[in-house]
Amino acid sequence: MYKILFGLTLPARGMKLRNGSIFLLTTSILAAGLYAANAPNPGYKIKIVATTGQEVGGNQLAGLTRPAINDAGDVLYIGAFQSGSISAGLFVSGRQIIKIGDTIGGHQIASFFGYAINNVGEVVFGATESSGSHSLFGKIGAFEWRIVGEGDVVDGLKLWTLDPQFALNDLGEIVFSGEFSDQNGTPGHGIFTPRRLIVKGGVVINHQVIDPGNLALSNLEVFFRGTTASGSTGILTPNREVVKAGDTIGGLQLTDVGAPVVSPRGNLLFEAQTTTGSGLFTERSVVTTAVGGMLGANEAINDRGEVAFVASNALYLNKTVVLSFGTKIGGHTVDGVGDFPIALNNGGIIAFLSGSFDGTKFIVVASPNH
Repeated sequence: MYKILFGLTLPARGMKLRNGSIFLLTTSILAAGLYAANAPNPGYKIKIVATTGQEVGGNQLAGLTRPAINDAGDVLYIGAFQSGSISAGLFVSGRQIIKIGDTIGGHQIASFFGYAINNVGEVVFGATESSGSHSLFGKIGAFEWRIVGEGDVVDGLKLWTLDPQFALNDLGEIVFSGEFSDQNGTPGHGIFTPRRLIVKGGVVINHQVIDPGNLALSNLEVFFRGTTASGSTGILTPNREVVKAGDTIGGLQLTDVGAPVVSPRGNLLFEAQTTTGSGLFTERSVVTTAVGGMLGANEAINDRGEVAFVASNALYLNKTVVLSFGTKIGGHTVDGVGDFPIALNNGGIIAFLSGSFDGTKFIVVASPNH
């Protein structure tokens, strides 16, 4: 399902609006209230790279979305404007690279629904066209192109619906999911590259019939969350079962496995419910645990195995507190982290969407001092 705000098309899940801007809050933040101001970790340089109220090209930013970051430190995000001729644009480190109303190969952009950037500097974004159709587009430097979209035929299958999730790796490979019909008109759902079907609903992996869901892509293979006919969950690739409900990691038995997060070289991170609560896991170890449901999808992992996550009203990198909520940065109080994944690159730099309880939203970048 898609939801359009300020010319941005976003998956309609857990969304909260305040003061006309876009911000999603985790349950822990809502429950925490106001915090006392804290000093930032002296081992990090912490700065705000974009904020609502900021003027860009004569237009004032009214909304921001979660950032993505690559190893060069390029920060990718969408900014929505309060007024003016431009309703929203896609930015890399403060520079607008595409905007609502632009046309690529005859396809006019009406809104955005997702984006990714790799270590080569290639940007891929999803957009609703003025026709109402959804497509994926690519951009690197001045070169722009349409990659794939609804109505296209891929591997003999006609795409009817493009899901609002996709992934890009450093090789320029792209995977996405969507609904299709075959040459006989039989409908289905699957994970694709722009040229072929990778896996579809009803695939048999390790003697289990699997319905594929949330996906992630490393430079080596595609990972996805799968559900069996009995409702059991796990993380799989098209050829193997990586982890599943019933497995035990670090003495904790998994009962429900969440969506995969992977680094470029394939380090895996995921949330899971357990027999005693919930936790954040790598393929072989426990990162952190909590009482209750899933932690909120605020986590990332890099090729060095470093894990960034939110717990106990603070942002962590492994066991180090990078930033406690309530810290003042550039005159703004960081009161939480948006309910979208944190971005983490291989240099240990973290980027995330945050905000103050006065309604200001901003993107924070925390860089280690080394």
